[in-house]
Amino acid sequence: MKLTSLFTLYAKRYLPFLITTILVFFWWVLETMEQNYAFHFDGINRKELNGALSKIFWIKMPFYVVVSNSIMFLFIMFLRKEKILLIAFSIVIFYFSGLLVISKVCSIYYYTVFKNQNVPEGIVLRPLKQAGVSICPILTEHITDKKFNSRIYAISAIEMYEYDGATKTLSSILNDSTESESIRASVYSALLTINSDKSKMSIKKFNSSKDSLSSAIVDLGKKFYRSKDYSVVF
Repeated sequence: MKLTSLFTLYAKRYLPFLITTILVFFWWVLETMEQNYAFHFDGINRKELNGALSKIFWIKMPFYVVVSNSIMFLFIMFLRKEKILLIAFSIVIFYFSGLLVISKVCSIYYYTVFKNQNVPEGIVLRPLKQAGVSICPILTEHITDKKFNSRIYAISAIEMYEYDGATKTLSSILNDSTESESIRASVYSALLTINSDKSKMSIKKFNSSKDSLSSAIVDLGKKFYRSKDYSVVF
């Protein structure tokens, strides 16, 4: 009887946290499945892809287990009519500070997922959206590589985040006559979206060019700018 009572006591106390932990664990199992990022495996490095997804899982899953169980604890304290303001404030601070650190740590792994994925065009930007703005310095470093097959999507992500830190690199691509018209137009669109003093100066300088190719790039870039819709990347 005593053992039964003890089991019941501990079950009531810890069961909500156990259930929360299991749910979060399986959520991140589903979230980091290879099939989410590789609809077929032709031409991709599965070892790199799965390695990156595994790192994301083992970094993010424990963090969200702690956050979710903290919220569960807060809810239980609320039901008991305990004072929860300090607890709630601590959870908020922990969540946002932890999220900032985790985003930076995971950005390189999301970039690895991005370059190794094989998905329809409408969801190509998904890992970059999941990574957050922390991935922009990595993308900026790679968009000058003309052999990088997904660079036009990387430029779109920089535009999506309005990342001013890429302005200098984007400007150099825009003024590179060896680049394709579509790449330069995408860059022009990104600079319009960033809309900082530096990007405005780059656009003004490029607009002063009188050749027909520059005019075509400007027209196409404005067309790209007007048609941007990032709601499809989720």
